[in-house]
Amino acid sequence: TATRMGEWTSDSTWNQNSIPGPNDTVVVNGYEVTLSGTDILTIKRLELSNTAGATKLKLDGALSLTVTGDVVATAFSYENHEELELKHGATLTVQGNMMFSRSSNNSEDYSLKLEIRNDSKVYVNGEFHFDYKNSGPEEDNEEIYINNTGLLDVSGDTYIYVRDGGSD
Repeated sequence: TATRMGEWTSDSTWNQNSIPGPNDTVVVNGYEVTLSGTDILTIKRLELSNTAGATKLKLDGALSLTVTGDVVATAFSYENHEELELKHGATLTVQGNMMFSRSSNNSEDYSLKLEIRNDSKVYVNGEFHFDYKNSGPEEDNEEIYINNTGLLDVSGDTYIYVRDGGSD
């Protein structure tokens, strides 16, 4: 679990004072954590949440992160953004499912966002779910943003729901 903002590869970012490994569930809630460089890393599960504040996980560079289980991003908080961003050639491989869900409690002004840009790639071996509740007319259309050199490759089914009015 991240206990402060910082680099993924810094021991002090994590509650066990050690970089997460292949048997670890990584939890980022209320912090910005950046994985950059050319590392090749494996973890068991990735959980993003914004109940403790704005949350962002940035994968930046020619690196590879493999998640052997699921990636779950759940935006519960009314006043905090949550984002997973890949850029500059980063690769994320999810061997399970990738699930994004924004609670109906969220304000229209606070986003749940997936950005894949600048030759970055996301491979999902399972299903991809993006359930975006309480959307409003003032929101931009970049809650899932893939630029012309980014890739989202899903082997399983893909479900994208955008709901307004706060109903679950």
